[in-house]
Amino acid sequence: ASMRLGELRHHQGDADGAREHFRRAKEDLDKIAHELPGEPYCQKRLIVLLAHCPDPDFRDPLRAVQIAHRVKTDSDGVLWRYLALSQYRAGAWEEAKSSIEKSMELRAGGDPLDWILLAMAQWQLGSHDAAVGAYARAEEAISSGTPILYLEMGVLGFQRLRAEAKGLLASVAERSGV
Repeated sequence: ASMRLGELRHHQGDADGAREHFRRAKEDLDKIAHELPGEPYCQKRLIVLLAHCPDPDFRDPLRAVQIAHRVKTDSDGVLWRYLALSQYRAGAWEEAKSSIEKSMELRAGGDPLDWILLAMAQWQLGSHDAAVGAYARAEEAISSGTPILYLEMGVLGFQRLRAEAKGLLASVAERSGV
């Protein structure tokens, strides 16, 4: 709840209120992570907070990568997704691309969140045409109402990631008509 309230406060422009909620969320998630270090379900929200918190002071993508590697399984596509997000934030774009592709493989091709992450990694790797294609696939799916599995990230977190990808691809996307 603290993470969601922090997201909402941040979205409303209340940086101080957001920071207090993010601080509480991090404390609670750190405590849970310490008590249940091998439990993937309990680690997902901490990974997302460390990789994607709107307040960069709370981000620690390298720690998020470590946690995700420790708890991921060969069958949990959602954890592979959050590993990809963490790797992307850490600047490990090739690894992020591989992890998001593994996530998509495990989850029947993925969803718009996956395609946005894939587009961002591809862009950073210089595969601009592929990035524009993945982003266009995400936008088309969003427009058609395709369900998006963003439970740990939340709606506002997904919207921030989508806006970030849009900004990253803006110059090429405009030329391509996306």
